Amino acid sequence: MILAVTFEVKEAQRAIVSEAVGKVADICYLADLGAAERKDVLRCADVLLARNTAKELRSEELPLLQKTRLIQFLSAGLDYIPLHQHLRAKPRFTACIDAWWVEPARHGEFRMNRPFLELPNVIASPHNSASVPMASDVALRCVLANCRRALMGETPLHLVPPDERVS
Repeated sequence: MILAVTFEVKEAQRAIVSEAVGKVADICYLADLGAAERKDVLRCADVLLARNTAKELRSEELPLLQKTRLIQFLSAGLDYIPLHQHLRAKPRFTACIDAWWVEPARHGEFRMNRPFLELPNVIASPHNSASVPMASDVALRCVLANCRRALMGETPLHLVPPDERVS
């Protein structure tokens, strides 16, 4: 299995990625590759991990994703028209996206340029769903409580059970 990472990843983050998926996938960082190698990896990738896809994945590269079954977007940024067309043409291809609309906070209106939610091969989770008053404070308190527990030698709360972890 091949995991292709489209964004720049620092050494410390690479160690985290390797620990998380290194035993189940070969990890290829596209930023390290030349144009020909990049195309080869995109043709062979099983999973594509992207952050700001408008800067990391060009629309003309979508057809290269012949083997890729899952594309995970960590933020907005792709030209959605080619992605929507690709998803319609390749029903075995799945996209996990967290931004597929025009945001009112930035553009003064809410609209969707493509009906992604009508596609059975799209998993959508709005990236700003936690953007409610006090959410940042609550999250910070939870993180700090777990840090405190770990520093005190106690088990942090809300750990993923071992049988559900990727090893």
